[in-house]
Amino acid sequence: PEAKGGARMTGASGLVASGISARLGERTVLRDVSLAAAPGQCLVIIGPNGAGKTSLLRCLAGLLKPATGTVAVDGRNLLSGGERERARLVSYLPQEAQVVFPFTALDVVLMGRHPHLGWLDAESARDVEIARQALEACDAAALADRPVTRLSGGERRRVFFARTLAQRTRVLLLDEPTADQDLHHALRLLECARRDADTCVVTVLHDLNLAGRFADRLLLLDDGKVVAQGEPAEILEPGVLNPVYRVAVTVLTHGKHRIVFPDRLPDSRTRH
Repeated sequence: PEAKGGARMTGASGLVASGISARLGERTVLRDVSLAAAPGQCLVIIGPNGAGKTSLLRCLAGLLKPATGTVAVDGRNLLSGGERERARLVSYLPQEAQVVFPFTALDVVLMGRHPHLGWLDAESARDVEIARQALEACDAAALADRPVTRLSGGERRRVFFARTLAQRTRVLLLDEPTADQDLHHALRLLECARRDADTCVVTVLHDLNLAGRFADRLLLLDDGKVVAQGEPAEILEPGVLNPVYRVAVTVLTHGKHRIVFPDRLPDSRTRH
């Protein structure tokens, strides 16, 4: 696996972040992180709790200003533009998206079209069509007219995912998109994210098997630093994972995929 700073991509197409360091209050949460995702690529960020994964996504989305480093989309400095300009280039699905008022699911998804509208413009028939297509892609078309406040956690998550898709951006940033999803919907949402060959996908996943299944590249974070990045076959190895997750794992190969099984805690003892 490549050491930190080993991000690569051809030309300036796609998403490139270089030397990102960031703080939350007095705490340093990211230290010299570099990465790249080309159009059509899926980069999955993995690592233990508190590693800095969400902070990294928020930096890439322009929601957390890094102390050092740059973020560019197709060679354009993402951190120097306005919010609407960023929202036309990058869409972001946070871990927890809240809607207090009883908007319908379709209304929520239509919010993803706002960056493409003028200040006083109403959504067009085309915008509504795009929103309905996004709901259908996420297996949420039947929820279109239901208030999001009356949906289950998994249903709401699919609606917010559809809103991200409806934004039609060059970069999708997804923080635990499969949370609250059954196996069918987890696979469906990740396949939706990967569908567009012109879109760069950067997503945080805790499920290492899903990460290995969908990632072109993995980036392993620990304590705000890049421990390794490379293809799944390089990263999903006991010698790479064990020190970071502080647990012994067994890795099996099934076809072209790696399957990770947690084995034991390093200090565990067998009791009789």
